[in-house]
Formats: sequence, C-alpha cells, structure tokens
Amino acid sequence: MAIPGLGVNSWIQIKKETVYGTPIVGNYNKIPHRNVDYAADTTFLESDAITTSGSRAAVHPGIISYAGPLTCEVGYEGMDQLFNNMLGKSTASTPTGGTTTRDKWHEVIAAPPSYTHEVNYGDIPADDKVFIFVGCYMESLEISLTAPGYLQFSAGIVPWKETSTASTGSTAQTTAATYTHRPVPTYHATIYDLGPGSATTYCLTSGRIRMTRPVKRDRACLGAATAKEAIIVGLFDVNCEFEVEFSDRAIYDDFVAKTLQTTGQLKFVSDEVIEGALKYEIEFKFPRFYLIGPATPTIDGAAEIKQRFGFRGFGTGGTGAAGTPDETSTKEPIAIRTRNTILTTAY
Repeated sequence: MAIPGLGVNSWIQIKKETVYGTPIVGNYNKIPHRNVDYAADTTFLESDAITTSGSRAAVHPGIISYAGPLTCEVGYEGMDQLFNNMLGKSTASTPTGGTTTRDKWHEVIAAPPSYTHEVNYGDIPADDKVFIFVGCYMESLEISLTAPGYLQFSAGIVPWKETSTASTGSTAQTTAATYTHRPVPTYHATIYDLGPGSATTYCLTSGRIRMTRPVKRDRACLGAATAKEAIIVGLFDVNCEFEVEFSDRAIYDDFVAKTLQTTGQLKFVSDEVIEGALKYEIEFKFPRFYLIGPATPTIDGAAEIKQRFGFRGFGTGGTGAAGTPDETSTKEPIAIRTRNTILTTAY
C-alpha cells in the first residue's frame, strides 16, 4: 500500500542559480517552513465556433504557470537565501571580535538572482515526492510581528517551471546543509526607531514590513507551448505599517508636515552567543521614508490609546554597505542585516 506524504516529514531547500532555469546540484540550506503551495495552473484555448451539438468545437491546452506562498517563522539562520532571492545583493563581512561570525547586508538591486527551490512533500518513504522548481523569483515578501510572539515570514514565489519527473524526483537531488532553527521572538527587539528623530523610541505592539516586485510569468511566443522565463517588470516597493502606544504628538505632527524620515530601524538580538560577545542578530533599516495615514490616535474604551501609522520607503540609490567591516548601510529603500555563521558561498 502506498504511504502518503506527511507534512511533518516535508522540507524545502533553496540555492541560487548560476544559469537561470538550470537546477543547481550541490549543497542547499534547508528552510524550516510551515506552509508551501507552489500551485500549478493552466488555461485552455476554447473554440467558440457554433456546432450542431451545442458543444465546444475544439479545446487545446494552454500554458502551465506556477505561483504560490511560502510561510515560516523568521529565524536568525536560514533567512539569508530568502532575503537574497527577493532583494538581490548580499555583502558579507566579519564583525569586530569575530572569526566565524558573519554579517550580511541584503540590499535592493534591479536584477535579483533566480533560485532553485526543491520541495519534498513528505519523505515516507522517498518515493516520487520530490519536486524541483527552477527559475524562482519572489514577487512579495512580508515580515509580520505581534508582541508577544515570533516574527513571521510570508513570501509569494513565482517559479518558471517544475522540472522533476518520477525518476529524477524520487529522491532529493542534493545534500541538505542542516542547522538549528533559531526563531526570533519579539521580546528580542532592542531598537525600534520608527518614529521621527533618531533618538525616538516607542512601545511597538504590532506591525508588518511588506516588499513587492512585479514578476511577469505568462510570456508566450508563437510556435511554443511553454512559457518563456519569468522576468522582473516593475519597481521594488516597500510599505510598512506599525501600531504603537500613543505617548506624544511627534508621529502625527511629522505626518501632517510631510517630514522626510531617516535612519529608521528595527533590530533583534538573540540571547544566544555565537562567539565572544557576538550574538545572532537581524536588523531592518529604512534610510529614507515618509509617514502615511491614518496616523491619528484611536480611543477605544478605557484601555491605552493606540496609534497606527504606515510609511513608505523610497530612494535615489543610496551608497550601499559601507565601513570596515561593512557595519552600516544606506541602501534605499530597505536594507536587511543578518548576523550568523552562514557564508555567502552557502547560497
């Protein structure tokens, strides 16, 4: 009797492609995911010619396309490849006091790399349950947080095509590089400088950071029954929304005055040491942004007054990771720094 795949035994691993659409053979890094659904969809060419039977005169299959969500907890390790897949550029350096510890600034470029995503749908036993998706881009990435809780990750993946078969998909094509999952709890937040002024700190209760980059996945040419490779067809956007306990008018006043905000950041530091005095970290930096609505405090009964505000990052290019080592970034509209032991050569 055939044994069904079980989610408890499933995994996903990804690797940056050297050539677009060519599956990578080599070590991957596993992603501790919660939900994967790279759905295949096809359209049909349906003739509208009138027939005596009142049925379709002809139907031909159309092009198959793929898209779907990947969700997981944000971890101090395992996110580098996902950030690189969305933003595009990763610069690594060794922080002061470190030898095996690495800082990586993930920054926005116009042409992000494509990735191979390999998904095992429940390896019990390894029997035709591995799927290989090539030419994968991200069209959206969202980090959400609520205190107390873990940072949550959700991405919209657009694969070009799925290339495995019953023979090639019977077992994993690569050897996975495993590591300890280190999810990021919200109480690890040490800096939440999201209001006006570089020294302003608010009681942040919830929020989300959303990045989008349009991907065209239905390119078709005469003489071909398969879609051409996906391409980036739009600009990278960053939109954020946060809720804070209302403590002063500064956010509202800057919203009304349309004041340019700079040096916004949200930083998380683990209580686990990597080496010496260095700990695992994730930092989100917004070098340039404007506050957007509603920004007006809300009174809802006798409890604390809350203020919900959004902002949108933009930029003129920025200068990128800087310093020796690369300890800062002014790359717009967002830069993400990870501190762990993963090398950039691992992805």
